[in-house]
Amino acid sequence: MQISDTIKKNKKVQVAKVPTGIEGFDDIAHGGIPKGRTTLVSGTSGSGKTVFAMEFLIGGILQNNDPGVFVTFEETPEDITKNMSSFGWPLKQLIKDKKLLFVDASPVEDESVEIGDYDLSGFISRVLNAVKKVNAKRVSVDSISALFSRFRDQVVIRHELYRLGSQLKRVGVTTILTAERILEKDGQIGRFGVEEFVSDNVILLHNYLDTIRGDRKRSVEILKFRGTTHETQDTPLLVLEDGMHVFPRPRPTYKGHMSSDEKIASGIPGLNKMLFGGIYKNSTNLVTGASGTGKTVSAMAFIMEGVRQKEKGIYIAFEESAEQLYRNAESFGWDLRGEVKKGNIRLFTSVPEELKAEEHFKRFRDIVEEVDVDRFVIDSLSALERIYPPDRFREFTIGLNAYLKGKKVTTMLTNTTTALLDVSQITETHLSTATDNIILLKYIELDGHMKRAIALIKARGSDHDKQVRELIIDSHGMSIGHPFYGVENLMAGSAKRVTKIPESVARTSREIDRLRSEYVDGKMGKDEYEKELAKLRVDQKGAEKEWTNNI
Repeated sequence: MQISDTIKKNKKVQVAKVPTGIEGFDDIAHGGIPKGRTTLVSGTSGSGKTVFAMEFLIGGILQNNDPGVFVTFEETPEDITKNMSSFGWPLKQLIKDKKLLFVDASPVEDESVEIGDYDLSGFISRVLNAVKKVNAKRVSVDSISALFSRFRDQVVIRHELYRLGSQLKRVGVTTILTAERILEKDGQIGRFGVEEFVSDNVILLHNYLDTIRGDRKRSVEILKFRGTTHETQDTPLLVLEDGMHVFPRPRPTYKGHMSSDEKIASGIPGLNKMLFGGIYKNSTNLVTGASGTGKTVSAMAFIMEGVRQKEKGIYIAFEESAEQLYRNAESFGWDLRGEVKKGNIRLFTSVPEELKAEEHFKRFRDIVEEVDVDRFVIDSLSALERIYPPDRFREFTIGLNAYLKGKKVTTMLTNTTTALLDVSQITETHLSTATDNIILLKYIELDGHMKRAIALIKARGSDHDKQVRELIIDSHGMSIGHPFYGVENLMAGSAKRVTKIPESVARTSREIDRLRSEYVDGKMGKDEYEKELAKLRVDQKGAEKEWTNNI
């Protein structure tokens, strides 16, 4: 019998876990830290060890009604209470309510004694009495590095640390022990080199200098959870005004996602016709092009169309202020300011650098969770890309796309390409595979004049217009003109006419456009449309063949 067969027959015993209350951490810990065990939290100075230890207790009290004991070896309880209250945590009230108790083992001013055969019996008794006094379920000890600096013999350190963990485990509490690391890259978990070997679980907090951007970055890594699963990657961490936030990497999944057969208006009538009725609901649409080609106008038209359809919208802008967007919208006859005041559209404007890279995904998620949103715009992704490493930016975008699809949100993303005329690739970060529709806006130079053009590069699950058409932006908004007949080299930007197009070819193309418009507008049924279209296709091919034979 194979080992795997034996495992399948035996029922797996799950290790119970307790949630920490630290936002995002329990996601990477697959539910929390193992219950009734000792967990070592080690990190260099400024990595957030004390905050982690205290928030573990506060989360237990406020979310699970688990009383806690905080043992301090470095700061006085008064200093800790003052510092931690800046996060808005009600420490004084919790102490008054006998939900939180301090054990003060901080050094006195004249303490400079070298300990020889000293053991922890007296200290352990103090901690156990505190646990009994408030019926504590959680204990945080900050930090054992300060405690064991009194010992020189590593054998003694290991023995006393094991005794401490065993006694706390015996009374059924879940314990956090913090420890100081000397260097980030020295490979040693704790200062004395033995701390991790007598702990059931090990969590590393990092505080390193980003040499490229010149700022400090914090992160958390679960090195070991004995007998249970956890994420293994180094995960970004921030200490914000309300405490510690961990930012798990987006885990894209399409499990449970539903595809819609309903098409909705894009806000640009000509584009709806190019897409044979509009864009699919819950789809992700990428509008890409050089600066000034009309990406923001497209995004505005999309979000304002949502208002007309009584759909709620969110518009996130990274390249223009709110006042500038209001002014631009007014020039097209759109009352963006009024719709924002009514609450039909929620507008958020900022510079990407205002937040850390890992905060943006959380921000988007929180915004979507607050309201019942139907349409979502990011203008533009390329601005946000500035603060992300390439691989993390792609990961972020794919994760956001999967999240929004799961929420049944129709999304429009804009992206700025660096090339003004030529089109060598759709996006610099190859995000085109993650989107359903790709709308390319570009400049072309024709007969000494600059013109805008639009082309549908991709329309997942739908037929679409394959022609490159003129794009017109005026005081009425955006409209789409006729195809560029008899012109070659359009995608390269410097277009040229190959010959004058015969009237027979132009006429059949106009008839096909007219037929599509009538079908999209509901003036004819599908069967009639397909029958008439087939006839016109035959006429078109005949006219084009005659034309090419005469060239």
